[in-house]
Amino acid sequence: WDGSIEKPNIEGRVIHIQNGAQLAWISEQTNLGNYDGFKGYTIIIDNDLDLGSIPWTPIGNKQYAFQGSLNGSGYKILNLLNEDRQKLGGLFGYISDTDIYNLSLTDAVLDDAVGGFIAYYASGNTRIRNVNMIGYLCNISQAAGDLETPNNIGGMISEMDENGTASIEINQCYVDLSLANISNVFRVGGLIGSAVNSNSVIRNNKVILSFKDYNTGLSNGDQVEQNIGGIIAYTRMPIILQIENNAVEVSGNFTGEYAYSLRYGAVLGTILGVDVYARSGKISIMNNYIKNNVASSIKTYFVYRINHIFGCYDGSPYSNFQYMGYLDMRSDIAGVSYFDSGNMAVGGCTDPIKIVNENTV
Repeated sequence: WDGSIEKPNIEGRVIHIQNGAQLAWISEQTNLGNYDGFKGYTIIIDNDLDLGSIPWTPIGNKQYAFQGSLNGSGYKILNLLNEDRQKLGGLFGYISDTDIYNLSLTDAVLDDAVGGFIAYYASGNTRIRNVNMIGYLCNISQAAGDLETPNNIGGMISEMDENGTASIEINQCYVDLSLANISNVFRVGGLIGSAVNSNSVIRNNKVILSFKDYNTGLSNGDQVEQNIGGIIAYTRMPIILQIENNAVEVSGNFTGEYAYSLRYGAVLGTILGVDVYARSGKISIMNNYIKNNVASSIKTYFVYRINHIFGCYDGSPYSNFQYMGYLDMRSDIAGVSYFDSGNMAVGGCTDPIKIVNENTV
């Protein structure tokens, strides 16, 4: 792709994409508000598309979301690059009622750009199935006093709509997300950055999350909460939360002078608000395989929760919530002095945990 734009052939409500210029046309038209966000259209990728590391504009923005379906036909989109902090997202920006399947996003780079590599923001009913993503995110830094500029990160999706109607299904996907030179990122999720007051069904995925150094970027007295999760960084008041049969491997090092409220877990960084009676029985986190190789050299802290499974858990007696899964005995969390680097930070949900020696998932 050379950065050009070309209109593809449209047959009814099916659009076949044969090169990067035609995919860029989809982005252009969506962001202009044309074709009603391609609602009711199916976009079909006909061959591998190399975007050539030319700066990409994500498909869909805050005003005009993409509302169609994308069938990758098993092909790859290679060398996607977003290096504009104002253009939120990766392949997509804002999506709504979208089905994305049979696609590989390979060697994607977000350089001083934030969002999810598939999309920044998801509303309505979103399904992501049989999607592989290999991505690299680097050079993100934010001042401690800046609480407004978006800087959430997700291997798939950065943020879910919080109005209570958003649902996402991620099934049979593979994510390999590498982070470098990042400082004071609020939420980093291997699949989703933030899922608040929404439905999440996450099954049968493999996630590899690695970060050379996550620097808190804080000084003593700064009050910034930071959440890192192998699957979801932060979830509060989940309506439905099903995380089942996933394999997660996380490696990295936390650094910095000070941590105000740092929460890390290989499944969830933080889960809160699960004590709502109406949601009893709708939360299931089962049969996930976890392996950690995480260390910390943070010097001082106010709240410091780096744990194998959950960083922070709302341990209400009404939640009837329990974790059951596999923790690889080769896992290691080093340099942590909060509690005893146990499997859970708080809450009575430490049993049962099955321990396995080998990667059998």
